[in-house]
Amino acid sequence: MSDTFAVHPAGYVLYHDMIQRLSTRFPDVPLWRIEAIAYSENEAMTGGLLHVVPEGVEHGTAERLGGPASPVQEEHAHGAED
Repeated sequence: MSDTFAVHPAGYVLYHDMIQRLSTRFPDVPLWRIEAIAYSENEAMTGGLLHVVPEGVEHGTAERLGGPASPVQEEHAHGAED
């Protein structure tokens, strides 16, 4: 039996969900480019595989695509203030 964890509270987001959010936010950027940047960001942070990635990968990918911070991170910031 493997241990499980809650993805968002642990500081991770699901790769597929992150790619979907970024492709919606950057519709003019080809999917292969978004995935290449996300892969590069993840490699820089973890050197690991892309099934679950640190939230910072989405933020870094969005920065490199020229957009604002991740809505997921903004939700966490607001939640911390409550």
